[in-house]
Amino acid sequence: MTAARNDRPAAVVESRPYRELFRHTFTRQILLYFMPLLLLALFFHVQYRRLLRDSARAHLAVIAEHQATTFDLFLRERLVNLANVIDDPLFVPHASDERYLAGRLAALRQANDAFADLGVVSASGRLKTYVGPVSFPAGINYRDEAWLRDLLSGEARWIITEIYLGFRGRPHFTIAVKREYDDGILVLRSTLSPERLAQYLTTLEGASEVHATVV
Repeated sequence: MTAARNDRPAAVVESRPYRELFRHTFTRQILLYFMPLLLLALFFHVQYRRLLRDSARAHLAVIAEHQATTFDLFLRERLVNLANVIDDPLFVPHASDERYLAGRLAALRQANDAFADLGVVSASGRLKTYVGPVSFPAGINYRDEAWLRDLLSGEARWIITEIYLGFRGRPHFTIAVKREYDDGILVLRSTLSPERLAQYLTTLEGASEVHATVV
């Protein structure tokens, strides 16, 4: 009976190395097999997220480039509209006639309702004739405006300004074309309606996916 009591603790002591071996083996199996799988899954997850981000940026860049190009063509078409008015043989003799200019503005709006006004400016900067919604003070002169100096001094026949406040005190930009004739230079300028431009941007391809702003 004494020998039996002495064998029982020995059996318990001898089983501990097997449990330790099992734990070490199980831990080793996790490190050897599961950890590489987890690291690989994490790697592919990061790569997938990066691919989605790069794809979204590329898609946004395509939309932005397309809208910028389309909007640039839109502005150039409006310049062509103004050039057709100022190149008309009747323009110079009627440059000071408000009724004639109002008729030209109505015709332009039939082609595109983005035109907000029309003004004829002399080479000295004086606003000869104006038709539109703004009540300019008498004797207004554009001689100190950068856009007019650039247009008159440069070789380009047309100009599209940056957004500025100008005499009307509201953010807008001007498009203008010039014409040289025997007695000097005349400039035909127009302001495009910001509301119409905003509406136009919403019709472009991809507009439903982004918020576009003219800056």
